[in-house]
Amino acid sequence: MTDETYLKKIKEFFGDKKDCRITSQEVEKFKQWRLTQGVKHSTVNRYLALIRKIINLAIEWGYLKAEDKPRFRMFSEKDNMRERILSVDEEERLLPLLPDHLRPIVLTALNTGMRLGEILNLEWEDVDLKRRIIAVTRTKSKKIRHIPINGMLLDILSGIGRKSPYVFINPDRRQPWQEVKRSFKSACLKAGVKNLRFHDLRHTFATRLIERGADIITIRDLLGHSSVRVTERYAHSQVKRKIDAVNCLGNSKFVQICLNQPSRPS
Repeated sequence: MTDETYLKKIKEFFGDKKDCRITSQEVEKFKQWRLTQGVKHSTVNRYLALIRKIINLAIEWGYLKAEDKPRFRMFSEKDNMRERILSVDEEERLLPLLPDHLRPIVLTALNTGMRLGEILNLEWEDVDLKRRIIAVTRTKSKKIRHIPINGMLLDILSGIGRKSPYVFINPDRRQPWQEVKRSFKSACLKAGVKNLRFHDLRHTFATRLIERGADIITIRDLLGHSSVRVTERYAHSQVKRKIDAVNCLGNSKFVQICLNQPSRPS
């Protein structure tokens, strides 16, 4: 979502406060209000970050005194950093069951790590098929990043007709697709792929790069992370899988029997 989308909800709750004064208690009530509407902690944090930004600007511009600044804490997101990765077997089951309009969108996510909003808002002017580069301009960080186009993605993009300034359009409305999560979830159910969100395709992209030996800095730049610390969780996840795999060898009943056998006399 964009800042404008978050701002609408903030205005809906706080109203039009001309003096910019918001109490800590009001912020806490806002947090609970959004939670009761089914919003996750991580999403509430995005609202709080924008509120903090507005408050700081109000102080900087003289609309609010520093001593009137509300104090509040953001939610911890450690528990939200789940790593659901699409396996190769699941991918082979899922792709044939995706609607025709959704398949190239999913494959773009798997081959670029782009967020859903970045894909749906992608314009042809930001796609250079000759140089095989995508310029992602509508980013969460507001910073442009560049992603190479691999062979599979080149075939996909080359096969799409340029009928609109946008790459992925709803042919009935001649506008970018606004909602694809429902059809994605439906295809996952048909394919027997459980607990997979569209955003997990981004995790899959990063994890597959780690497995193929890509370095953290490169993956950070491709994903557009502000800090390498965010990207490092994929490396840590990969290390954990390796440890679990090696530990499985020690669970063999045959090995345990051998370890418990008395040594043979020399």
